[in-house]
Amino acid sequence: MTRGLLTLTVAVILLGTALSTPVLAEEEADPLDAVFPDGRHLLTLNYTRIDAFDADSDLWVPSYSFAYNRRFRFTAQVPYLKVSRKVPDPLDAGDADSASGFGDVSVLIQYDPGANLSANAFVPTTLGLTLGLQLPTGDFREGLGQDAWVGTLGGGWLVDFFKDSWLIPAVSYTQSFDEGSKDFEVQRADLKVGAFWLFRSAVWLGIEPNAGYDFVLDDWRLDLAFVLGKSWYNGMALEFSWTRLDRIDAFAQRDDQQLFLALSYQFGRPPR
Repeated sequence: MTRGLLTLTVAVILLGTALSTPVLAEEEADPLDAVFPDGRHLLTLNYTRIDAFDADSDLWVPSYSFAYNRRFRFTAQVPYLKVSRKVPDPLDAGDADSASGFGDVSVLIQYDPGANLSANAFVPTTLGLTLGLQLPTGDFREGLGQDAWVGTLGGGWLVDFFKDSWLIPAVSYTQSFDEGSKDFEVQRADLKVGAFWLFRSAVWLGIEPNAGYDFVLDDWRLDLAFVLGKSWYNGMALEFSWTRLDRIDAFAQRDDQQLFLALSYQFGRPPR
């Protein structure tokens, strides 16, 4: 499995480098300007399927992003999920094999001194200085929430790779606090280095390895995501990704897999 993922990773990098075509004019410096339009508002509907060792989860996540200007962006998400358990959860107070309902709401604020932000679907949520907060609004008794406030502080920046591709390294620290009766605790640090190629047809291809250290479990994990997206001039965009999620708990017998599909629409005047 590891050798296959390594081979696929190298193949994606070689494919992106070989097929990349110049997107920008010589005088343009910002690759994000190549995807149009560049609006102020973004409406997104995400669907995520997680095939885990202990449970399958389906998440429908409507979200809204607002770019106040090129340096500030705000995002809010309200997930609706269905969880089907494969094995009993010793931390879950519920008895049902499956449950559905609204999960934990999350908000995110981004500040980028380099003024690269907009409401474009291509602009990653890890770019700039980021502050995220997850609220315990889901019913933890049914497995729909974490029963804790979770905060994330991070920073990501843009690094030119070639004139039509670039790297977006990002570091973050996540900490839970005010844990409730479920005794849920999160304390981890992550390093993600995304490599992206943007094509003339406003198609993007990416690979995102993420190395993280879990302070609670005292162990490392390595996740790996492959991304494919397409933007249209009418404001619509579509993105698909597949992620291998490293499981480091003692009960899991295999890693998790995640499928992600997002349909988005951006509108409004470009931020300044």
